[in-house]
Amino acid sequence: MDAIDLVREHFAALGTRKIEVPEWKLTIHATPVTLAEKSRLYKKSRENDMDLLVDLLIMKAQNEKGEKLFNVDHKATLLNKADSNVIGRVANAILADDAPKPDELKN
Repeated sequence: MDAIDLVREHFAALGTRKIEVPEWKLTIHATPVTLAEKSRLYKKSRENDMDLLVDLLIMKAQNEKGEKLFNVDHKATLLNKADSNVIGRVANAILADDAPKPDELKN
């Protein structure tokens, strides 16, 4: 197996993260954030750091079927009429580095 195949295999094994948001009575599903996505978010963060959290939710939050929960039309509401602590907690959970370790993937 080529090295690039091993990289792809590892990324596929990371799967989807489930994030419980009791305040919203919602379970958010999110796939790992890629470098390309981080790059887009980083570029946007130069303009406004707090928008980055909402942009991350719009980019990554999905339902159990993989359908986006939020879109750009929801941005104003998420910025102005949502609990900033919940937004921050969910965004941090999406970015969290609690992926399984290589040894755990073998089991």
